[in-house]
Amino acid sequence: MKPVRIALVGLVVGVVALTSLQVVRALADGADARRVDPSALPTGGEAWNRTTHLVVDPRSGHRPRRSHAESFDAAPLGAPAEDQRTTRSTDDHGLVRDGTLGVDVPGPRVLVLGDDLTMGRVPAAANWTTLVESGLRARGARGAPAFPTATVLNAGCDEYSLVHYALRGPELVARYEPSVVVVAISTGDDVTGLDDRSLPHSDDAGMAIGPDFPPAADPLALGPRSARVSPDHPGLARLGLAHAAYRQALPERASFLERKARQALLWLLEIAPRGRLLVVLVPPADLARPDEVAPLCSDEGRALIASGVQEEAHAELRTLCEILGMAYVDALPALRASAATDTYRTDGHLGAAGHRVLADLLTERVRGLARLR
Repeated sequence: MKPVRIALVGLVVGVVALTSLQVVRALADGADARRVDPSALPTGGEAWNRTTHLVVDPRSGHRPRRSHAESFDAAPLGAPAEDQRTTRSTDDHGLVRDGTLGVDVPGPRVLVLGDDLTMGRVPAAANWTTLVESGLRARGARGAPAFPTATVLNAGCDEYSLVHYALRGPELVARYEPSVVVVAISTGDDVTGLDDRSLPHSDDAGMAIGPDFPPAADPLALGPRSARVSPDHPGLARLGLAHAAYRQALPERASFLERKARQALLWLLEIAPRGRLLVVLVPPADLARPDEVAPLCSDEGRALIASGVQEEAHAELRTLCEILGMAYVDALPALRASAATDTYRTDGHLGAAGHRVLADLLTERVRGLARLR
């Protein structure tokens, strides 16, 4: 099946009519209130992939539904018998937030791009982006100034990979004119997701292309792999170990995935210049909490944990950030060190404690970038 190419082969400047100069100017102007009428934003639209919380989007394939609440059942990874139900909300802009954002969006604004781990499966008030917003509005360490009207815009979306950030990011930068752009990369699945032909992805030359038509149901075989490595918790595997199984089964894809990841990071630099962009490397649960994940896995899953495949994938992204001179925060050490049982959940997402860890890591880094606006 021949993939359908996205206009201008996915170059971010071709997704929306922004020149590099306009992007820089938009980022520099982020301190003032930005008027964005939510009634003028795209409507809910057609449900994507039979979900209730995602809708079809012409640029990125799908995006969060506006003004929607979704509930999830899972347990803290460190206490898997304690099942809990959580509800996450999106606001009138389709961002992860309780209530409404309204028309006048105060600054400085921080735009956050990410996937499932950023969209989260905790209440919006407990999401790391909301906690960073609260932190920015208070005085920081060593008397660092407060930003009483700081607004953190969580544009995270389930089932996104690196290419989605490049496709949707320019539109959001133009809309909100942020001072800072934070991109949270899930190192367990965001890179291998670039091979997923059922979604916008990139080919082996690093070009952004659309999904195969008709799309393959599960081109990476994540469903069967997840069922094998963690039969009772396939969601846990789908955000990490199933992708490790893909890498291990197809080692010939390693060089192509590295090339795709490098190109995707370069696309991020089209969204925001180095002085305004912060990358966060968020590890999968099986890498950060192997002792908690292993009892929930099959022998195959435990062997994957011990193989070091995930550690290598995480390190590759860290090295690429360093080579490209991108400011980044590696969340792996802090998430490993957390003593809380709800650092991650049995569905592979961050628990409330994990969101607090990210907020503690990022608030002052983001404050520093906002002060440079």
